[in-house]
Amino acid sequence: MPKPTRRDILRAVSLALTFRLGPAAAFEAATLRLPPDDAVADQIGSLVASDETVRNARGWLRTSADGRRWFDAAAADAGMTLAAGPLSWVADAKRGVFYRVAHEYMRRAELLTSLAVLTGDATLLDAIIKETLEVTDRPNWNPAHFLDVAETAMGVCLVLFSAGPQLSAADRGRMIAALRDKALAPGLLGHQTGAFWALAENNWGMICNGALLTAAVTVSKLSPGDEDALVRDTYSAALDGLRAAFEGYAPDGGWIEGPQYWNMTTRLATFVLAALDRLTGQDLGLSTSPGFSQTSRFCLHLRGPSGRFFNFSDGPDHIEPPSGLSWLARRFGDPVAAWLPLQWTDVFGAELLWGGAPSRSPGEAKEPLTATFRGPEIASLRAAWDDPNALWIAIKGGDNKAPHNHLDLGTFVLDCDGTRFALDLGADDYALPGYFDRRRRFGYLRTNTDGHSVLTAEKGTQSLDGTARLEAETTTCRLSATSAEGGACATIDLSRATVGLHSHHRRARLVSNDAIALADRWSCEAAPLPIAWKMLVPGTIVLDRDGRRAWLKRNPQTLFVHLLTPDDAALVVQPLPILPGQAQNKGVLSLGVHLPASAAGRLVVVFSRLADLPPPLVAAALAD
Repeated sequence: MPKPTRRDILRAVSLALTFRLGPAAAFEAATLRLPPDDAVADQIGSLVASDETVRNARGWLRTSADGRRWFDAAAADAGMTLAAGPLSWVADAKRGVFYRVAHEYMRRAELLTSLAVLTGDATLLDAIIKETLEVTDRPNWNPAHFLDVAETAMGVCLVLFSAGPQLSAADRGRMIAALRDKALAPGLLGHQTGAFWALAENNWGMICNGALLTAAVTVSKLSPGDEDALVRDTYSAALDGLRAAFEGYAPDGGWIEGPQYWNMTTRLATFVLAALDRLTGQDLGLSTSPGFSQTSRFCLHLRGPSGRFFNFSDGPDHIEPPSGLSWLARRFGDPVAAWLPLQWTDVFGAELLWGGAPSRSPGEAKEPLTATFRGPEIASLRAAWDDPNALWIAIKGGDNKAPHNHLDLGTFVLDCDGTRFALDLGADDYALPGYFDRRRRFGYLRTNTDGHSVLTAEKGTQSLDGTARLEAETTTCRLSATSAEGGACATIDLSRATVGLHSHHRRARLVSNDAIALADRWSCEAAPLPIAWKMLVPGTIVLDRDGRRAWLKRNPQTLFVHLLTPDDAALVVQPLPILPGQAQNKGVLSLGVHLPASAAGRLVVVFSRLADLPPPLVAAALAD
């Protein structure tokens, strides 16, 4: 039975609410409609979209099948949200932070204000205004974990702008005072005292500074009498921090914290740019930051044909619907960026306002089948865009000192026939003792080298300061089902990562539509060392008697792993250890190779649909 989507769940909940709570509780899910006359709805404005952009979006939502699907999903989501009632601001029991609640509050503010702008339905605004006034009355927004402040402040800004004449002067003053006292003041103090996020090129830098800048501009433009040194100084400091954060997209749009944190970061980045444009008519040149115009490619290429992402750096392999891709599509005239969010069944609210830009699939747009991203040092190689069964591998180098990093340089994930066959375990519980303390973080399986698909020497790990770079750009050549001519190739230099080795290079090559080769070549620093190679596999593994071939089985799909060299080695299967207090990794096995001590060596495996490899393919896989 297929796993239900979020949209399926929303529909079921909305229907249940109609019966359990009465029709009024599920009103928006059942009756929310786009008005036939734009003038009816234009009475409510959006912080992140011009009136013209909203009118264009309405037209698309009315006439496009994708638009209607998005609108129906958002309406169902709104029905569930309203029926659930106000949020309970209770700190996470393990970590003592309010991020999940603050994130949900911003999601609600985005969803309900976006739908109110599109439909002119004041009921939606009334609900989020009431909840926002409760938020403003909280003693503080938890500045000790400033992400909580940032998401809360951004939600208040969205509501403050859209509420317009529905707010009394007193309530408007309460919201502005809360932004000043609970966001701008602690934010400026953070900059003045050197908070770690103040100039950070990571998700914290973008989210915290982006929210502060938006709050400062919102207060300045909507309540000019409240513009003072606090507002001006916070604006200046936040802009410096935001410029630093945008540098994280250089040079080509990649993000060192992985797709999950790319999504969080880019959502806030596009919100800030849209709000600046709406409030001031310019985005201060931030949208021209190196790599930012290309960043949708990071999301595109790190999503495999299975729909799962390369989830390095504390991320899941499924992420929330990306929010910001439609804005990027409009800003940069990128039809593939407009196509990408349509692959999700549900949507964040602002995408409704930005949607409708001309879209084309990657295949139609002739998007390259390979991509590299410097910084995270990632290569993505795939056999086709328009085939959900296509072979795909993504492999990474990077820097073990990067935020949210694991000791995982050289690890990879692989899809075939719509199935993830080589996986990344992702994050463990953030509340584990020392999880974000570099002296203790790598004592956990999921963050250590042992929990990744890598090669190590003498049961070693990777250097805490290890780095690994792509040696050259990938290349794409035409492939066929049986010919091994051409193919895409990417090589990562792991010599500064793998402890005990003088040199170590890992190369991934797409040798045909049916086969990917992964080759490791190494030499030791001094005395010969034993070598261990492994990959993490979900499902069942069956070995040939001689250990030279393995069947990876995930019903109903099968992938073969062929060990080509060295000749005297064999594949072995081991369970992952069960460690108290850590994630248990049920259903995941380790497929490995253990080699005796040697001064140098080479190991080549081929992942293929084919049980038996033709000689030309073997020759291509073994070629340097």
